[in-house]
Amino acid sequence: MEHFNELYRTLNPNKKEQFLRHLLETDELLRNKFLLHFKHEYEQLRLNLDAAYMPEDMMQRIQTRAEQLRREIEEADFTDLDWDGFTSSRRYVTDYEVAGELSEGLADQILVPWLVKLKVDIQLTGFVGIVANLTAMMLATKTANINDPYDYLTSRDYFGDQIRQVFHDHQQLMTERRFNELEMNHGFDLLLRTNKAFFVDSKMLLNLFQDCLIAMIPDKNMANIFDVSMMKYETDLNEFPRLSTHLALLLGDEKRWIEALKAGFGLDYETSVALMDYLFKKASTDFEEWASKFYMQFRRESLDYLRDKVAKGTTLHLDILKELVIHRSDYDAFTEIKVFIGTQEQDELIEKIYYPDNKALFYAREKDFEKIEKLIDSELMRGYSFLGFNYRKAIQLVVAYKPDMAWQLVKKIIEARLVSERKRETYTMIAGILADSLHFVVDKEEVQELIGQLYSRRPNLPALKDEFRKAGLIK
Repeated sequence: MEHFNELYRTLNPNKKEQFLRHLLETDELLRNKFLLHFKHEYEQLRLNLDAAYMPEDMMQRIQTRAEQLRREIEEADFTDLDWDGFTSSRRYVTDYEVAGELSEGLADQILVPWLVKLKVDIQLTGFVGIVANLTAMMLATKTANINDPYDYLTSRDYFGDQIRQVFHDHQQLMTERRFNELEMNHGFDLLLRTNKAFFVDSKMLLNLFQDCLIAMIPDKNMANIFDVSMMKYETDLNEFPRLSTHLALLLGDEKRWIEALKAGFGLDYETSVALMDYLFKKASTDFEEWASKFYMQFRRESLDYLRDKVAKGTTLHLDILKELVIHRSDYDAFTEIKVFIGTQEQDELIEKIYYPDNKALFYAREKDFEKIEKLIDSELMRGYSFLGFNYRKAIQLVVAYKPDMAWQLVKKIIEARLVSERKRETYTMIAGILADSLHFVVDKEEVQELIGQLYSRRPNLPALKDEFRKAGLIK
């Protein structure tokens, strides 16, 4: 190293500069490292230079680059995979999974250089260059005929997904940069021009750019610039309510904002809520109609929002309360709906609650302890692991009101579970409900007698004895 340092010190500066320039001009990777190192200076230079924008030439460049990537994808042979070279840490892997991993590896070999360039573009290139590169890559994945016999890559749109993921992960680096008004104007033009030419049916390009466009259009002036390009290329934003409403708000056009909210209703939760808020605050007669659409589209996600806003006693109101009871075990919702439905329907509603523990809580709050007894009997007959139902907690719900019933249930549970499931967890549960029984059963001797019988049970159950000692049942 000391000889290198001495040589570098003594060489003519012009010779060193010529050598460095040659390396930078011939080695793209090194050149990108150089530009990233001097990113601030490069950005200042770029902002002060108005690059020429020739849209027809850019469209041709996009198609040429797309064709290049398309050929690379189509030339890859996904039928001739290196099966012998595959290794896995798992004991058994299906042929489909092996083919998938091998196909992904081959696809990545094709994509990596393109994705590396995309990352660099996002950090250094002007907005037009970013749009051009991304458009070319997405066009290639859209038009490529992939020789994929297992349908592993094509069914998942693997190439497109990888490109979208890289852009998603790095787009903040782009939105934090500065672009002058002229290059933004050109970028908008190229984006909407290529969208109309290649993606107007699939919407994939605008979907890819939607979030960064929202971030890069911060004011009315920029919204106007984008709006001009939209009108020029007759761009339909109905399927992009976040972008269309963002533009309408910046332009101060309430009518357009409402139209955009309605046109894209149901596609995005946040903008759909915005329309519901607007209609509710205006006390619009249309609120109930749109509320029904909102509920049908977002279902459980909409429950909290709609619960106290819809008219009481309507079909929608009752449907919301039923959802809250069945899927959230919301007892307040049950109390509310009881005013509108009969006893039989109330019972049917509780029966639809998935978790038996929650059913027991409902029955206890309704003081319907016979239903808890039937529930316990039903769970014992099902023979499922007690982990699916907390017998001890169910007994505790009964104790305060029906101690005799609780004790009979305790004996039934112990007998049934010892027959069907001899596990440490079972013994812990049994010890727990016996310990509880000593506090509520009037005849303590009867409880102690059962404890003694179980402790001396044959065949010997060491784990049961251990749990009894832990619970303090045996001295």
